[in-house]
Amino acid sequence: MFKILNDNKHMDSNSIPELLGKLLTQLKFLSQIEKGQKPCMNSMSFVDAKSWKGTFIRFFTNEDRHEMMIKISSIIKQTIDDLEKYKNDRFHPIILRSLREARPGISNLADTYSKYPKTLSEIGVCLENIDLQLNEITSNNHRSLPHRIPTREEYEDCPLRTPDD
Repeated sequence: MFKILNDNKHMDSNSIPELLGKLLTQLKFLSQIEKGQKPCMNSMSFVDAKSWKGTFIRFFTNEDRHEMMIKISSIIKQTIDDLEKYKNDRFHPIILRSLREARPGISNLADTYSKYPKTLSEIGVCLENIDLQLNEITSNNHRSLPHRIPTREEYEDCPLRTPDD
């Protein structure tokens, strides 16, 4: 009667798997964080860090910096797992781009939480973790490049070469 969708076998082979789509949505949300904003992770919205209204909203929805960091860390961990899971898949560049775009938003939290050393440290660890992933993938891509100079025939047959080269 009802068809249960497995994340690896989705109905439309051109679609992003459902669980990956949710992760990408969370990364896009993180990428939108601006300096002076606090994210409300449950409602995926933002409040001004200096407003009383924002303080009340976060209080009544049980949002605090501790829970925020748990959720952000979880998103980063899932992203790292999915980078490995989809390593040889067409979704890998999408995940990588989303992680790269989320980094500045997470970095903006350091300004917002500058008076909280523990939170600031946790943000720093998240950023280091992101940088490790981005640097590893970049260095792996460089390792896979050929380390020889093309022959004259290969160079002349190159479709990207312009006549002036």
